[in-house]
Amino acid sequence: MKLPKEIKIGGLVYKIEEKDLRITEVENNSGYCRVNDEKIVINSELTENVKESTLLHEIIEAINFNHQLELPHSTIMTLEATLYQVIKDNKLFK
Repeated sequence: MKLPKEIKIGGLVYKIEEKDLRITEVENNSGYCRVNDEKIVINSELTENVKESTLLHEIIEAINFNHQLELPHSTIMTLEATLYQVIKDNKLFK
């Protein structure tokens, strides 16, 4: 799947940017979500599967922040991995 340029989350439009985070940001970071300016950044050096999973993770992060769910990061990681597995194994999106 090619990552979209933007995505709507809870009525807000988040821009999605791919860039090499090894050079410009924190090392060993797959991506991040900046809710204040509605932006998701994904490490361009990742495989397509990891990019997709990271995007799902950052979507959950945005929902968590915007709805004050206060989910611990371990819960967000579990939701990401499990939801991604369900989506991929059941070919829900092509």
